[in-house]
This record gives sequence, C-alpha cells and structure tokens, in this order.
Amino acid sequence: MTAEHLIAIGSGEFSVWRSLCFRRAGLPFDWAARPDITHEPLFLEALTWQNPPVAERLRRLADRPPERRVERTVAGYRTRYCAKNDSIGFFGPLSWGTWTEHATKIGVVEPVDRGPVFFEIWALQAVADALVERHGLRPWAVPTVAPVVALDADGAHLADGSRLTLSPVRQRVLAAVDGFATVSELAAECAGPETTEEVVAEIRVLQAMGLLTKGFHVTQGRRPERQLAAQLARVADTQRREAALGELGTLVSAGEAVADALGDPAPLAAALAALDDTFSRLTERPAHRREAEYYAARTVAFEDCVGDPRPEVGVDVLAELGPALELLLHSARWFTTRVAAGYLTAAAAVLRAEPRQARDGYPLTLLLSRLAPMLAGTVPGPVDDAVADLRRRWTALLDPGTGDTAVHLTAADLAGPVRQAFPAAGPGWPSARWHSPDVMLAASTVDDLRAGRYLAVLGELHPSINAVDQLSFYDAHPDQAALRRWIDTDMPHRWVPLYQMSDRIVTSQTSPPEAYHSPGYTYLGIGTEPSYAPRRARTVAAGGLRVHDEDGRLLVRSAVTDEATPLVEILDDYLGLAAFNRFSLLEPASHRPRVRVDRLVVSRERWSVPLDRFAAPRQARLEQVLALMRDVAATTGLPDHTFWVIPGEPKPMYVDLADAAGVDAVFAKLRRSRERTPEGVVTVTEMLPGPADLWLTDGVGQRYTCEFRLVCVDGQQYRRGE
Repeated sequence: MTAEHLIAIGSGEFSVWRSLCFRRAGLPFDWAARPDITHEPLFLEALTWQNPPVAERLRRLADRPPERRVERTVAGYRTRYCAKNDSIGFFGPLSWGTWTEHATKIGVVEPVDRGPVFFEIWALQAVADALVERHGLRPWAVPTVAPVVALDADGAHLADGSRLTLSPVRQRVLAAVDGFATVSELAAECAGPETTEEVVAEIRVLQAMGLLTKGFHVTQGRRPERQLAAQLARVADTQRREAALGELGTLVSAGEAVADALGDPAPLAAALAALDDTFSRLTERPAHRREAEYYAARTVAFEDCVGDPRPEVGVDVLAELGPALELLLHSARWFTTRVAAGYLTAAAAVLRAEPRQARDGYPLTLLLSRLAPMLAGTVPGPVDDAVADLRRRWTALLDPGTGDTAVHLTAADLAGPVRQAFPAAGPGWPSARWHSPDVMLAASTVDDLRAGRYLAVLGELHPSINAVDQLSFYDAHPDQAALRRWIDTDMPHRWVPLYQMSDRIVTSQTSPPEAYHSPGYTYLGIGTEPSYAPRRARTVAAGGLRVHDEDGRLLVRSAVTDEATPLVEILDDYLGLAAFNRFSLLEPASHRPRVRVDRLVVSRERWSVPLDRFAAPRQARLEQVLALMRDVAATTGLPDHTFWVIPGEPKPMYVDLADAAGVDAVFAKLRRSRERTPEGVVTVTEMLPGPADLWLTDGVGQRYTCEFRLVCVDGQQYRRGE
C-alpha cells in the first residue's frame, strides 16, 4: 500500500512525493545577454553579495564601458543568474509546490520576500574560538566525550583505533561528563585525592588527546549566534560574560544592518563591508575564505529567500512521465548495488593488504581514511567503474548512434530490456531507496503547459539521496512537521555519520549533514567535535568499531559489545555522497543526438569538442576569439544556445553565441583549462528548454528558466544479504 505522502508512478514499483520543489533563476532570462545589465539594481545587488570588488568598480565607473577583463567577469555572473536554476539567495530562490488531482495551476513570478540574513557556521565558530581565547572562558565550556571515542570498563578506544587504559581520575572525569557540566563544575565534582586544579589539568590532557571536546561550538543551523549566546550566558564571571556577549552583539548588530540594507546595492555594500570589518576585528581572521569555490560558504553571512510561484502541477503530467521515469529509477537502483559492491571489494582489498591490522579486526576509522580519496572522487574509484558500466548498458539499449537524427523510443518497448540489463532486487544500501530527479518542462506558455502541449526534459538524476533534505529546502517547506514524517516513513532507520562542522564539505545550507536529524537513525561518531544527534537517538563511536571479513562478508563489530553490522550499512551516507552526482546515460562520443522516451527527453543533444580546437594566442583580441569560437560552433554543428562543461570548472556555463562578452568569458576558461589539461574534452549540451520554451514569466512578461526537483522512493527497501 502506498503511503499517504506518495503517488505511485508507472507500474507502481516506484513512487514520488506529493510535494515537489520548484527552483528558478533569480533574474529574467531576457537579461542574460544584456550588456547594460550592470545598470539593473537587482543584478548589482546579487554581484555585491558574490563579488564586492567588481560590484564596487561597476558602481564607481557606471558611465564608462568596463574593461574587457571586468566585462568577462560580469558575463559569467549574468549568465549564471539568468540562465541557471541555482539555489542562491534572492538570485536563485526556491519554493515548494504539489501534485494536484486538478488542472495545473502556476502563477507568475513575484518579487521575493527579502531576508532574513543568516551567519555562516564557520564564521560563528571563528568568533567562538576568539572569544574563548580573548576572555579566558575555558572554565565555562561544557566538554563532552568526543563522539569518536568508545569507552569500556577502564579504558577508551581512540580515533586511531588504539586503546588507552585510563587512570582512576580520568575514569571519574569521563564518567561525570554529561553534556551539561562545565569544566569548573566537573573539576569540583571529580576532586578527591586530587585537587580541583589537578583535575582541571587532567581535563586539559584529555582534551589534548582528543577524548573530550573543548571550547564553545556551534552546529549547522539557521541561528548559530543564538547557540553561542546560550553558551556564553553560562559564564559565571560577570565581567567576562558581559564582555564576550557584548562583542558577539556587535557582530549580530552588523548582521542586522545588512538585513536592513537589502534591496539597495550601495547601502548593502557598505553594510557588508562593515560586517566584514567587525568579524575581522573580533577574530583577527579574513572575512572571506575559499575564493572561487562553489557552495563553499565563502562569506560571513548569506541571504536565503523563498520565491514565488508555488505551483500545483496536475498528476496527468506525472502519469505521462511515470513510465519513462520508472525505467531510469530502475537503472538507478541497479547503479547503487554496483556502487556498493565496488566499495565493498575495495574495502576487502584494504584488509588483505594489511593482514596484521586486520587480524583482530581492522579499525573502522582507519578503513574510512583509506577509502576516503575513492569516496571523494579525488582518485579513480569503484564509482567510476559503475558509471562506465551504467553508460555502456544504456548506450546499448538506446542505440543513439552519433548522427543527427533524434531518437524517440517508448517506455513500453524498453521495459523488458531495461529490467534485463539492470537486474536488482533492491537498493544497495538503506538510504539508496531515495532518488532525486530534476525535471524541466518545455512549453511556449502556461496555457500550452495546461493543455498538455509540452515536452519534459530530464535535467539531472541524483541517485541514492533525498536532495531536498538540506536546510535551504527544509526551511522553505510550509509544513516541516510533515516533511519529518515523510522522511521517517521512507527511512525508519539508517546509519549517519556525525560530520564535523569544520569539515570542508559542511556549510550552513547544503548537506551533509541532512537538515533533519531523525531520532530513529544510528549516528556514527567520527570526530572530536560535539555531537548534534538527537538526545534520544543511538550514537556509536567509530573508535570502538572493527571490520572483520567473515566468510567473505564484511562485518563491523563493536570492540565493546561485539554487536555486528554489515559494513555497507555503516558506509550508507559515504556511498550516497560518492554516487549522487554521477548518474549518466550515454558513453561519450563526438556527437550524441537527443534521446526521448515517451514525453521525456532523457538525454539532450550533446557534442564533445577537444580543447585543442580552441588554440589561440594568449592575448588574442576579442575579434579573434569570436571568430575562433564561431568557427568551432559552425564546423561542429553547435546551436546558438548551449551549456558547456569545461574540464576543471565546477559548473556548466551557459553560452549564447550572439553574446560577445559571454563567449569571451567562456573562452578565457577554455584557455585556462587547455593550459592545465591540453588533452581535455569540452562537453556541450543543447539548451532545452530553449529560449522559446520558457513559460514561466513575471508580471511584465519577462521569462525565467525553472525546474522541478522530485523525491522518488523505491518500493523495495534494502535487505541485508542481497
């Protein structure tokens, strides 16, 4: 029986959430090629958030044409804000809609509700560290046993897999730690033969050894400043407490000034500069980090917005897409089993390569560090083999060739061959029953969309994850309690790592960790920062876990309780992160035509162009660049509107061949990429929906790109031993 929050699709083997996420570009597509976009306050404000020096330069020199380098930079931002559905503040808002039994109902784009402004967790952690040091607040910090550390009768299993026998005073301290007592309170409680000062010294040693957490900490959340203020409020020394709270208050006030300035680029720039100065004064650290990285939480604060409209999409659309989507989901299920098998094989190889370590059980923490490069994709790994196999099988099924003729197939004809090509009884790990496809609808107008005159287009399919379980999506949902119920229904239990907030992959908006911390999950302690698991949830310290190869099965056993769990279940989240951005249907070729199954385009037309086609003098004039790029486009058969994936660049770039500055911006990235990887290949994909197929408009008729993010649920759950 299908749960109430789900709608079955196709044959009923998979379902989709009734809620769907709606993402759109923050600025009109009609502005994408406008050279005068720098006179638009909305664009200048967006640029002020992301590149303040360039925004300031444009404001100061508003009446002069920008130099070529600046023009290229501006072109990169305007194409991103106008042609891509990124979730970034008001210039990439998101909203939630629903599937409806009634006719499709979609309003027009309205100005978004601005604000609030939130602090990044890395910035508040830097403030916390600075306040502790400057005001001597260590006695009032609340230490906890580090999540990675497993305690037994008289010792501790540490992060490196070793075991440490504890002295009586250290045993007393660790037993007294409850998550509420401060260092001073613990010292008073545990003093016996030792003085209070001696106990404090032992606490410091335990912290230095990584057994206890130290300092004040903030975790992922919308208001980390409130977390820090609550900890500062426990400082018993009035003078120190008020001084620290006062300094935190100056940062909060600076953040409020930013919120007050939203909507006007010049005051916003001044407010952001003042916020940066306040932060740097408090922390003696730069206010920006990891420049030029995407989704890196580079600044001290950010704005998140809920956009309009909130669409109601008729289930007739879902009925049309269901059979084709089901085929993709079936292959995604198989893909997760292939990924899981590959990493288990890699783990077994690690154990075989280090027999002395593995004799009494290989430390899980050590295995995770051995697998980390392959899981993160910094070196080739099992997921690459799985992707190659996935592409090979789909290419054989779809048989697109390399010619110009589009391929149109039916789900009915493909159903049998797909099941045969992708045999899988269930997902490869517990959370792999979730998949998150992004779907776009190409139609001239909303009326055409309602009348069924549309073409559906698969943007991406993110296998093995619930891509909306992250703070920016979670907070935008109108019924968060329902969201939690749906997640608990879909996934009553899984293992989830307790990521460290200092980890590079953790930000204030994206996952990991997921936004909802279910009390039904088991949390794997992997670090030395405080746990954020729900108090009633089960937490297991990785330091006490050992991996055993038992008759070909990799099991993780506790050195404390001997409880055993299959390794693949422990690796759940890690496997999802390795797999979620890797789903791809076709093997590379110089050209692939568009492939459509029923009403769904599953693969847009694309071209592969060697980087050496873009050879030009380093200081090539704009005219030379444009001539070269248009020659490549003409000889390759590229359309005017495309997206380019360039080696070394994290995101596709929109290209309009009629936009000189935009073409120049792409060429600059091509040149840098060619210098790094001369043998590299650029992948160019048709823009679909194209400019004529953008049905979403605002009140004055300006068009916007948009997409729907779905959450799909496999009717089969992970089963041990399969």
